[in-house]
Amino acid sequence: MGLDPLMQEVFYDILRMFHDRRKTIFLSSHVLSEVEKVCDRVAIIRNGVLVALESIEALKTKQARRLVVVLDAPSEPPLLPGAHLLVHRENRFEYLVKGNVQAVIRALTDLPLQDIVFPEPDLEDVFMVYYQEPLS
Repeated sequence: MGLDPLMQEVFYDILRMFHDRRKTIFLSSHVLSEVEKVCDRVAIIRNGVLVALESIEALKTKQARRLVVVLDAPSEPPLLPGAHLLVHRENRFEYLVKGNVQAVIRALTDLPLQDIVFPEPDLEDVFMVYYQEPLS
């Protein structure tokens, strides 16, 4: 947006005021972290074509998520249903998980876990999927 932090907060306050009055605001920005802060729904346009128009939450739930698993000791990669292994270094494994995460969580309960990180995808992750996939 190009605003200093104080003016950004004033701008966000103005947007919230219009939102509370149930007004529609169109915001065009490539700063997706800011879009995620202030918008309920997002339109993704690629090469002049509308490729998505949904709530941010709906877009995120469709998105594959990264999962990092660290075990107590080096081992072979654990088989996790619905998860595709991306990186394996000693006792650290990074996966891409698509769909329902319940089966993955169940499989993790039997492992000697040292750490697990399963961050929620942000809008930038969602946006990049639309720009990496070939146009149909």
